[in-house]
Amino acid sequence: MDWIKKNKDILFGLFIFGITLYLIKPYKYNFAINDDWDFYLHVKYFLNGIYVKNAFIDSAFILQGFIATLWAKIFGLSFINLRLLTLVFLAIFLSGVYVFSGNYISDQKKKVFLLLTIVFNPLILISSLSFMTEIYFLAFFIWSLVFFLKYVETRRLSSLIKFSLLTGASLLVRQFGFVLLVSYALGLIILFFKERNKKLLIDLVTFIAVFGVFFLVLLVFPKVPSRIVDDVGFAKHTLKLFSTFEDLRESLYVVPFVVVYLSYFLLPVQFIHRYSLKLKESLPLILVGFLIATILYRFAIFPIGNVIYIERLFSKTDYISVMTLFDNKVFKVALSVLLGINFSFLLYKTIKSTKVYQGLIYNPFTLVYASLCILMFIVAFVAQGSFERYFANFFVLTTIFYFINNTRDDLSWKAFLPAFSILWIISTFLVWDFFSSEGLKWKLAEKIQPQISDTENIHLSPTYLRFSHSTKQKDPYKLQVNRREKNFRCQIQRLYRGGDSDFYKTLSSIEKSKQIRKYLKNPDIYKGKTSVGFRDINYYEYRIVLQEEYFTPLNMFFNRKSYIAVFCFNEGKN
Repeated sequence: MDWIKKNKDILFGLFIFGITLYLIKPYKYNFAINDDWDFYLHVKYFLNGIYVKNAFIDSAFILQGFIATLWAKIFGLSFINLRLLTLVFLAIFLSGVYVFSGNYISDQKKKVFLLLTIVFNPLILISSLSFMTEIYFLAFFIWSLVFFLKYVETRRLSSLIKFSLLTGASLLVRQFGFVLLVSYALGLIILFFKERNKKLLIDLVTFIAVFGVFFLVLLVFPKVPSRIVDDVGFAKHTLKLFSTFEDLRESLYVVPFVVVYLSYFLLPVQFIHRYSLKLKESLPLILVGFLIATILYRFAIFPIGNVIYIERLFSKTDYISVMTLFDNKVFKVALSVLLGINFSFLLYKTIKSTKVYQGLIYNPFTLVYASLCILMFIVAFVAQGSFERYFANFFVLTTIFYFINNTRDDLSWKAFLPAFSILWIISTFLVWDFFSSEGLKWKLAEKIQPQISDTENIHLSPTYLRFSHSTKQKDPYKLQVNRREKNFRCQIQRLYRGGDSDFYKTLSSIEKSKQIRKYLKNPDIYKGKTSVGFRDINYYEYRIVLQEEYFTPLNMFFNRKSYIAVFCFNEGKN
């Protein structure tokens, strides 16, 4: 009982996460998420003794692939089993955050609040339930940071070797490991100039040498010739060259939105911030927040996606606007205002906290920490596409730094839960909806396959198309991603019927109001596009051959039934 009382905050945090997993049920459906179909195939190659990376993987992946191969030999190869492995690495990552933050935070409650804020960042939550590389990298990265800090404090050889090996390991998961090399080397150089201790130079050389071994592995690991990339035209250079003004403009446009994303990821911080504001300070910030809100609303709140869209996760392709709990004018206006005001307050409070940082700037470790944030931001900025998930490392680091330096010590669940509940509801509901609908889509695709001569005649999502095509290729050297234009025999989409609750009718009347429509349009997903061959089910409902109802929290208050439906054509060209 004493142990339970002592660790009640941790147990309550685990309870929240456990409830979330129970609702989402990531173990129920076996399907690919985003690009993890390619990582899955590589594990399959590794299991068959084919140790090669195809040209479509931008991330290093190698170490993650070997770890997953060992896991699959014990538990079998499936997307579900690989998700379980990712949850193991999530636990490793979060335990690292807990240990690391313990150097600066003594209160257990505060550390639990930090962990909950990180794990319910939607980028982290969905990555935790996939086989993407983000969580694996973060696990190696945070523990390398833990042992780097121990080395700074103790100068022990064991800590040097540990953070060197972990830094190298991170490189074999994602190339962001180079950022760690630069930052840690910078830290050692600063220490040398501060202390004039020649042993630090020896330690620096040792660190670089260990890292160099991992870099050599990355260089020599067999890869599919790059000509396949050229033939298919799918994979691109990792870094932009900014050869045109348009390239530079598109990237610069991303920067302010990345910062605003933090206003959502740091929502729980608002009521536990170190500084509270008086009314006369708050009013101008609220006005600025409203101005920011108008910009956010215009760009559909999360404009630099790949993963996060308030309408639905991964919805940039084949998105159809249908009123849901989040996809309506009332909610989007309210969320835009909330995030705009929160951003305004956080920025002001951060500037007001400069006194806190003055005592830190002469600390070599703080400079390393700052360089990590800056470099991870820059690398993500120049990365091809500049998707929001590329900034996940920056978001995590910033969250940790903010909790350490900008939150009160006298924290309570009563202060934390209101704002955290908003983060939890949005993130959980979006992931819950994604798993329920996408999992059922893949299930129905499997049902319809015996009636279709070629699985590539089924349009479900670009992820499904790439996976179904690639699984036919036993040789990774022959692997190509099929992106050719074609008419599909069958398509699988969401379908809604009904919606007669009072809540739905109220939202619908606001949505259709002439006065509202005159001044306020429900913004579509910014730069949304339709994949090749996509045809809206609304025009082909009479061709439905299979449908199954599913539950989505995005319709739970509408008294509306949600279905996944399969509609087919006799001939692909109809």
